[in-house]
Amino acid sequence: MAATYVSGATVATAGNYTPASGTNTCMLLIGGGYNSGGDTCSGQTYNSISMAERIDITLDTGGTRDPCYQISDLVNPGTSAQAIATTWAAGLTLEEYFCVTLDGVDQTTPVYPTNGNVSATFAVDLAPSLTYDAPDNSTIIYFKFLRTATPDFTLPTGFTQVYAKAFQVNTEVRIWKKDQASAVTSATVSSTSTAAQGGVHGVIVYQPAAAAAGGDLLLTSRSIANFIGMRQ
Repeated sequence: MAATYVSGATVATAGNYTPASGTNTCMLLIGGGYNSGGDTCSGQTYNSISMAERIDITLDTGGTRDPCYQISDLVNPGTSAQAIATTWAAGLTLEEYFCVTLDGVDQTTPVYPTNGNVSATFAVDLAPSLTYDAPDNSTIIYFKFLRTATPDFTLPTGFTQVYAKAFQVNTEVRIWKKDQASAVTSATVSSTSTAAQGGVHGVIVYQPAAAAAGGDLLLTSRSIANFIGMRQ
């Protein structure tokens, strides 16, 4: 089974999100806003159920538009519209989220444990990159949130853009996704921008659910054993 990106929708804070149906689904809550001095997220819930926080990152640029972003997830979220809720240490300005449904995700360890969850801050770097590993049939999410004017992001190689938001004239964010067919080790991802006064970015890899044990191979092995026994 492959982990795949199914759908996504923009949701305002305290809004509702309806996950798509599927097998071994996982819901992602991706987003944040900006605040003076930076900020951190202390809790995320969906349908009053605590989500697993994977990335919580902020950068104090010394101004009033410091980017703050997080990624949380919940396996098997159901398919009915339910409310999301987040708590930030100091509150955010222009808070907004992009909720995503993934299908075919491992329900016990959804995030790939080998370097499958990486984030970093950057100063004036126009093309900061992150290095990650990903197994066969995984889904990769990458975001870049920076403080700048008219940044003109480039598309990361092999990725598709699923979300774009100008929180204010000088603060913008993009989210991209990629369904990864073949395993990669020490792969890099980056989106070049034409200007940057600092920002945050992160990449996260969701691994596929294990394939169900099939009966055909077992029957074949048993048949061969029985045949050998009869021959003896």
